[in-house]
Amino acid sequence: MAAIRVHEFISLDGVIDTPSWTFPFGFDPRMGEAIGRITASSDGILLGRTTYEMFEPAWSSRTAEEDPGAPFFNDTSKYVVSSTLTTATWRNSEIIGGYDPKRIQQLKDESAQGLYVSGSGTLVRGSRRRPGPTGRWPGRAGCCALHEAAAGFEPAVTTYRFHPHPPLPGEVVSHGDLGPWNTVYRDGVPVAFIDWDGAEPVEPMADLAAAAWAFVPLAPPARLVQAGFDPVPDLPERLRLFVGAYGLTDRAKIVPALQRSPLASAERVRYAPVDAAGAAASLEFLAGELRWIHGISPDLARAL
Repeated sequence: MAAIRVHEFISLDGVIDTPSWTFPFGFDPRMGEAIGRITASSDGILLGRTTYEMFEPAWSSRTAEEDPGAPFFNDTSKYVVSSTLTTATWRNSEIIGGYDPKRIQQLKDESAQGLYVSGSGTLVRGSRRRPGPTGRWPGRAGCCALHEAAAGFEPAVTTYRFHPHPPLPGEVVSHGDLGPWNTVYRDGVPVAFIDWDGAEPVEPMADLAAAAWAFVPLAPPARLVQAGFDPVPDLPERLRLFVGAYGLTDRAKIVPALQRSPLASAERVRYAPVDAAGAAASLEFLAGELRWIHGISPDLARAL
């Protein structure tokens, strides 16, 4: 059976970036051997837009004499997941549209050997967003334990990526992007969170609400279907179970926090490396999230 094999240049705390950050640390020959084994057993390349746009100028004009990996990257069929790109200028490349698990499954089924993924952090994280039993949610042993451990911590450095400031009264330094894509599972049980580049001081309730958006997950039915949920889950019931697993006593407080969560995401847009059009697209998406959560809030409140 064909497999999807992912190769990342990733730090111990889960930060994924361009390979250039690894240069000061040297390149162990075993790393090249490991990558070679992956590429040799793959007959297709699956990439997100950002990695594709980084790879094309780096590889498209490179020859086998310059780099033995050039034939693989240039001659192998490349499938690009993007809702914004319309034309592929790198040979043997195909734009397959926005993230669609069924389309990716089709590519996997059609592959004789497997698909190779390099970088493409957003794509990889999206592929891990799947429905799961409530026992696998990071409730009291995850989110709650994190908040309890961080309570009272006074960081010496407060130059956070988003809204840098020392913790205010009632705030804890938390992860900043809790979700299935940043959760490490062992035997199906969440045991750790990775990728802490978005860490910042936050009120625990706001952090719990942001985690609920990701883990329940809270999204319109059409988007849940696109993400592979079949049937669409009972969102109010899943939210009730999620906050119960956390141990929240006054559950009614979570609904206003859920409504404020997209506003916090909108605040982060000012720090994102996007142009005006990209910022506008992000804010328009978040406006839709606000309208949707407003409409479903009565159902969520009744379930709690």
